[in-house]
Order: sequence, then C-alpha cells, then structure tokens
Amino acid sequence: MATAWPVFSLDAGCACLREWLALPFQNDPPRNEFLLKLFFGREASVDVTIGHIRELQRRNQQSLDTMLQIQKFAPKFNAGNPHLPHWLLTLELGIAMTRAALEWGESALASLTTAGPESSIPASELTKP
Repeated sequence: MATAWPVFSLDAGCACLREWLALPFQNDPPRNEFLLKLFFGREASVDVTIGHIRELQRRNQQSLDTMLQIQKFAPKFNAGNPHLPHWLLTLELGIAMTRAALEWGESALASLTTAGPESSIPASELTKP
C-alpha cells in the first residue's frame, strides 16, 4: 500500500504575494561601503580612492557581462513563460544602471587623475591624530 503524501496549496501564499505587490514600494537607502569610503575619500590619498573606483569598475563590468549573457539566452530558454517580460524588464534596468555606473566611474577616474595635489591629504598626514 502506497503512503499518502500531504498535498500543499500555494493559494494563500500567492494571495499574500499579490497583496504585497499592490502596495506602494519603498526605496530604502542603500547601504554601500564604497559610497561611504568615497564620501570620506579626502581623508586618504587619492590613490586609495582611485583603487576603489577601479575595483568598482571591474566588478561592474563583470556584472554587466553576466547580465548581457543572461539577456542573450533568457528568451530562448524561457520562451512562452508568462513571467519572461517582467524578468527582462528587471534585467534591462540592471543593465542600464550598471552601464551608468561604469560611465560614472570613467568620469570619476578622469576627475581624480587630473585633480591637483590639494585634492588629497599626503600619506604622512594620515597617521596624525
């Protein structure tokens, strides 16, 4: 005799999800260590800030490359899925935001590399109380 397995319903969860989706969204402020370090960047040498921006550029480029690959293959592997249009919209926003961040990074690097010596504190001053 076969064991009877319990049957679960997702109806209640789907109803809660739909209620939550209908609520206005909140834009909580992001917690971003890079932004905090950038904000206080004057307290370090300009080379430290440039290093952080270059690392951010590397990470953003890696993320963009991944998203572009997903964008290329998602329609093929998810053809007919009713969620696909929303998935692609989410992906397109991520791509647009990442491209904007990369553009900002190039501009920031150009600004810092052309800034004069007054733009940062000499390393010898960093250890003083």
